[in-house]
Amino acid sequence: MKIILLTLSVWLCQASAIDLKDCKRPPLRNGFLVPWQHIYDHGTKVSYGCNKGLKPVVETWWGELLCGNGEWSHTPHCVPESNCIAPVVPHATPKPSQVSYPNNSIVTFVCDKGYEFELQLQEKQAACENGEWGPLPKCQRKRNACDAPSHVPNALIKHPYRDTFDEGETITYLCKEGYEFEGKDKSTCAKSTWDHTPKCEPKAEGPPISRVTECGAYPSVKNGKLDISDFALTFRCYPPYELRGPQQVMCLRGQWSEVPVCVERSERSDSSRPEYSHVRHCGDLPIIEHGDVTKAPDGLALTVRCAYLHKLDGPAEVKCVDRKWTQLPACKAPCKLDQSKFYYSQREYMLHGVEEGFFCTALSRVQVKCDNGKALYRGCGDDDW
Repeated sequence: MKIILLTLSVWLCQASAIDLKDCKRPPLRNGFLVPWQHIYDHGTKVSYGCNKGLKPVVETWWGELLCGNGEWSHTPHCVPESNCIAPVVPHATPKPSQVSYPNNSIVTFVCDKGYEFELQLQEKQAACENGEWGPLPKCQRKRNACDAPSHVPNALIKHPYRDTFDEGETITYLCKEGYEFEGKDKSTCAKSTWDHTPKCEPKAEGPPISRVTECGAYPSVKNGKLDISDFALTFRCYPPYELRGPQQVMCLRGQWSEVPVCVERSERSDSSRPEYSHVRHCGDLPIIEHGDVTKAPDGLALTVRCAYLHKLDGPAEVKCVDRKWTQLPACKAPCKLDQSKFYYSQREYMLHGVEEGFFCTALSRVQVKCDNGKALYRGCGDDDW
């Protein structure tokens, strides 16, 4: 029996600090592997071919596998040469969905939500003829479809992530523990725009301001005095001291708000250190797109955490100085990888700032770099940077 001769291609990855698992030899009927071993190291690339009259379920006459931490990049199969490999139509799914299709098979395509066939009268089916597909349909984004909804602090969406939503689709938000909605918790896509962006606010635990008698002993200030009213304590300093901090202190849900101090004027003017004050003195909390802002227990700082797969760019801690926020960070978006540019399927997303190479053919590589939600490609016909 005449056998197609394949080339040997082994790729060794540098060992990492953790133990990476080896791969067992993958099962392959009516074909062969090069090299033929019982066990393959992590990072090993193996070529495989099929006996006469058969072909691999890939776009070329030979296939390649990559061992990654105990798992192969895909399962090798040999099918008759008259079979067709699974068709790829962006933003569409073939029905039935299979690895390969026998000769004369017919598949029907369904566009993803938010997409429609490019031509309304376009044929929505394709036929397999001696290993090749007939004309394939195209799916285009609907005119009034919506992008993924913007990030809402302290909230999640009760739906799997998608980058496109149909007009008329309604999504439901969920507030994290300790927060509640201000208004409704749903939003509907209408003419490419979401009709409502909800807010998750901290749950109220009683009246925000209480009488000063409900907070216990009054705070004292050295070198100063206080005047007492029903709902506030007013502090004044004796000369030559001056007040640093708020002049009034209130009882908020059983605890005193920030208490000021009296300092000498020379002490204040000679100090080069920034004077951090309670975050309430800077007004509303800053909004970090795709980020969550939480207040420290002492109220002197904010901590910023980014949403899933988003990368923090800048300081994680923000403070209030002279009634202005210190430098605000940003949450950089991940990039969705275009699987059609790769020789075999890769992970769906890449983090901001990451640069990595992938095989686009059996012998060529494309370099991919993620820049705040935009994937840039270089090589294999692309030159984005």
